[in-house]
Amino acid sequence: MKIILVLAIPLAFLWMALARMVTLPSFMVGYVFSTAVLVVVLSSNRKYPPHVLEPEIKLSRLPLQVLLVCRYVLVLAIDIFLSSIDVAKRVIQPKVDVQPTIYRIPTMDPDNRSIVTALSSHGITITPGTLVVDYEEEDGETIMIVHTLDEVQWNEHSTLEGQRRRCAQIKRMLGL
Repeated sequence: MKIILVLAIPLAFLWMALARMVTLPSFMVGYVFSTAVLVVVLSSNRKYPPHVLEPEIKLSRLPLQVLLVCRYVLVLAIDIFLSSIDVAKRVIQPKVDVQPTIYRIPTMDPDNRSIVTALSSHGITITPGTLVVDYEEEDGETIMIVHTLDEVQWNEHSTLEGQRRRCAQIKRMLGL
């Protein structure tokens, strides 16, 4: 249940943005609504072991975890902004100079938690120029099949390094 309380925070901010009302009551409505949706979604998905759905979150660490969620969202927003500018420059040029490629990127989570995989693939897909197109299981680890717009900018090393940083942030954020 504690993971739901943490995951509902960014959803409540999204609610405020969509409602165009940046007020405390709007945040509270969004938080309650997000918590209810997460409870329904996660409780209907009981085929996974409990540790996959509820990483250990200590209430004493909750303020730190909220800050880490905010930091993760800020870093993600900066990545989205910079990638958007790069993609826009490529589209505006008369000759589109891209070399699309596909990489196999491991989630880098030894416990193979679905929440880490989901947040990792979201962070990759929401960034312009990259897209998770499929998943594979290999030796008990989830491998994301990632399509990149240009193999020069998003080479395999930078994509792996980005996933390593993203996975570490997600684990700290969720208290794993």
